[in-house]
Amino acid sequence: MLIKMVLYLLLYLGTSYKSVVQTIDSGGNELFKKYLSMANVIDTSISNDNKYLAMAEANFSGILIQSTVEIISIEEAQINSSESIKYTHMAEASDLIIDIEYNNRDELICMYDNHIDSLNGDQNTELVNFNNEEVLFADISFTSNFVEVVKKPEGVLNSYIEIQIIDSSNTQSKNIYELEDTPRQLYTYGNMFAVNLGMNVLFINHNGWLVKKYQSNQEEVQNIVMSEEIAGIISKNKVKIISL
Repeated sequence: MLIKMVLYLLLYLGTSYKSVVQTIDSGGNELFKKYLSMANVIDTSISNDNKYLAMAEANFSGILIQSTVEIISIEEAQINSSESIKYTHMAEASDLIIDIEYNNRDELICMYDNHIDSLNGDQNTELVNFNNEEVLFADISFTSNFVEVVKKPEGVLNSYIEIQIIDSSNTQSKNIYELEDTPRQLYTYGNMFAVNLGMNVLFINHNGWLVKKYQSNQEEVQNIVMSEEIAGIISKNKVKIISL
């Protein structure tokens, strides 16, 4: 079984560096450090074969935000860090990168404040643009898909909420789940996500099928933690563990 190495993101105060990324293997041995003097590291992700480290960076020093994604060879970085960068993608000015995740096809899915892209090798492809729909939530943590919660118009006065589970390799392939109420929060784990509706929580898998529904009789749900088989439902005065 392949075990991903541990990655630490450290911020050193009182130095000339904005961020320092330290990579450590499963045995606790430091592999290398990456120093950034101008940009802040927003997120990191390691490829499933442990060969590449992806770093999402944002430079706030100019008039416009400049977001950048760097793909680093972990093996080469241990020999010569300055020559280990295999690819650099610079986003459009003012696009703020929020999250990056390698999926099970080793595509790097990049979520910005207004769109989601796929970075495969040196090819960057926009998958969805939030300006085209009223997106309430989005998450790229699924194993092979990503999810959007979209408010869809229905006539002049009415609308409904649609959860779209989208295949990153074919954005026309969508599994849809419709909601009657507006969700408050969205949580993902593996190939399942939870939708917090306040007094109810829906657990839905990547096929768009409802796996379980939890209903609170007294208090609104404030938070949810998930694993493959159980979930913790956190209210103001209690935590309830349920099986999935």
